[in-house]
Amino acid sequence: MMTVDLARIAELSKIYFAPGELAEMQKDMASIIALMDSLRDVELPEGESACARELPLGMLRDDAARPSMPAELITSQAPDRDDFELQRVVE
Repeated sequence: MMTVDLARIAELSKIYFAPGELAEMQKDMASIIALMDSLRDVELPEGESACARELPLGMLRDDAARPSMPAELITSQAPDRDDFELQRVVE
């Protein structure tokens, strides 16, 4: 079974856990990983695909270049300079 160093992940992600929360979250994470590992043992009916990457090619769109909006139209919406100022959405 795979183990996860949740304290290290939290540190890298800048996520704060209260002292008791980290231990509880570690148990929850271990349960989730155990459940995901158990899915390897599930047998699928004949002809069923176990991999989401095996989509029929007809379901995928062609990877082809398409025209974009004209640069003049885009820059006409900008203030009197060559860049855009976006509103802050994350504090």
